Amino acid sequence: MKILMIDSLVGNDYALILCSNLQKAGVQVTMVTTKGRQIPPHSDFTVEHWAPSKDPKIKKTLKVLGYLGYLGRIFAFALNSRTVPVHFQFFRIERIESLFLLCLKVLGTPTVYTAHNILPHENNRIDYLLRNITFRSSNLIIVHSDYIKNSLIEGFRVPRKKICTIPHGNFDAYLPKTPISKKEARKKLSVPENSKVLLFFGYIRKYKGIDLLLESFEIASKQDQHLTLIIAGKCQTEKLLTRYQQRISQIPSRKRIRFDPEYVPTEKVPWYFVASDLVALPYINIDHSGIVHLAYSFGRPVIATEVGDFPETIEQGKTGYIVKRNDGQELAAVILKAFSNMSRLEEMGEEARKLSKTKYSWGNIAKLTARVYKSLARKPSRSGRFFAEKSR
Repeated sequence: MKILMIDSLVGNDYALILCSNLQKAGVQVTMVTTKGRQIPPHSDFTVEHWAPSKDPKIKKTLKVLGYLGYLGRIFAFALNSRTVPVHFQFFRIERIESLFLLCLKVLGTPTVYTAHNILPHENNRIDYLLRNITFRSSNLIIVHSDYIKNSLIEGFRVPRKKICTIPHGNFDAYLPKTPISKKEARKKLSVPENSKVLLFFGYIRKYKGIDLLLESFEIASKQDQHLTLIIAGKCQTEKLLTRYQQRISQIPSRKRIRFDPEYVPTEKVPWYFVASDLVALPYINIDHSGIVHLAYSFGRPVIATEVGDFPETIEQGKTGYIVKRNDGQELAAVILKAFSNMSRLEEMGEEARKLSKTKYSWGNIAKLTARVYKSLARKPSRSGRFFAEKSR
């Protein structure tokens, strides 16, 4: 069977990995993404660069025209291939594309939407309304955890039968072909070999709790002179960047903090995870984070706050630790506890790696996703039947 996968987000390879494994599972995939996005040369599925580039050097007028063309091409595809499912992973402009999804529903196109988050990270009432339209317009919704599933049922009254729970796949694709040792990784990052390294990795936004992490590190670093913190990822705004730079400058142990506030290219991702001992996700709020799976792929345990589906994806005392939200004292105490037993930390990392290879393996996830598409083929929408009858 055939499907059209939409992913206009740059910087997240989730859809790329899924498409590759769907192709291996016998699904003919065409992936729609942004112009200029680098696609691995060995990819065995079709890629269409319909979405306009995010390059800031390109004129806004050209981007607007490119965006209209992007929507037009998807609509034309749906018009000519009404039985082919269109699967939306990440929108370019959600406030427009949620309404566009409604148009596809009227057209009778079978659609799937993956709800990586229940609502946009910075949301308001309009976002709630438009996300509701997205949920109502999609034939089926894929979620990565029971937490998100229950939130959709309770918060948006989405019918239970419309939701499919499929785990987020691992990020083994980031593992280097030539293994790198912890000693080598730390040398590349100028981190002392005997350090106990805590890592925060990913796009930096206010809700991700960097303030809390710095507070807890300041407390913990006074008691453990080998404790080192690495924060790697681009800041959402210049204001946020300045704020964290100033905060770090006020910490007595600031020399043991490495702050790399820029986008980390794929080939350098292993440096950070291999160099680390423990990955920190001190989020204030979240529904799901792929960073958990990235850490697991590298065999690193995770310490995270009790928000979203973290208690579901992180096994307390086995693959990591769960702490209270907004409690710097508790976070500091658990960080110290974790680093007081390095052999236990390594054992937890191995448990995380096992989960990555089993529960979160892409082969199984691709098969489950293919079943979702097949179920749509057996259940044509009312709009689809209407158009089919009109065309006779």
